[in-house]
Amino acid sequence: EKRLLQTAAVIGTEIAGPLLQAITEMPPEALPHALTHLQALELIYEKRRFPEPVYLFKHALTQDVAYHSLLAQRRQELHRLIGGAIETLYADRLAEHEEMLAYHFSKAQEWAKALEYFLKVAPKTAQAFATHEAITLYDHAEAAVDQLGEDALIHTLMAICQAKSDIYFVLSDFERSRAEGERLLTLARRAGDRQREGMALAGMGWA
Repeated sequence: EKRLLQTAAVIGTEIAGPLLQAITEMPPEALPHALTHLQALELIYEKRRFPEPVYLFKHALTQDVAYHSLLAQRRQELHRLIGGAIETLYADRLAEHEEMLAYHFSKAQEWAKALEYFLKVAPKTAQAFATHEAITLYDHAEAAVDQLGEDALIHTLMAICQAKSDIYFVLSDFERSRAEGERLLTLARRAGDRQREGMALAGMGWA
């Protein structure tokens, strides 16, 4: 039950029953009893039962302690397993889980997968006018690019700089918008991309 609680803590604040079942080492027939016992101990509680059971930690501190009681290597492995399980379990509606997938794959240091999902969720977040959250997601995407090697993904990095410049412009943060434009200009000249170079100069001029 301790290992089950630790695994649940890595999943996150909300723990979907099928996801927990997919990655736990506990036999399927033992899982319901263990979850009932954890609820009796007031460590977790059932948020809903349909369309799938979802559990929550009763206190954020419980999740935090359980998470950090794991060795870093084990946490990383569990994040990788969780990301893979989400892709399998929710293959028909992955768009609903892109932010969670980006989070788990980044924690697993699966940088290519993390970058893929950060670049999917960030534009949608920006379009929903959650601009500060979008900037954070693009920052995470950029960190993944750094891990994978900037030169190999220079066009991806240029797209990130362009997106951040545009968002900062919307926020009227013209200094940062211009700074991202300058980064884009440097990258475009290095890549010999004249179209991006022009876009960078135009954006800098507007800022």
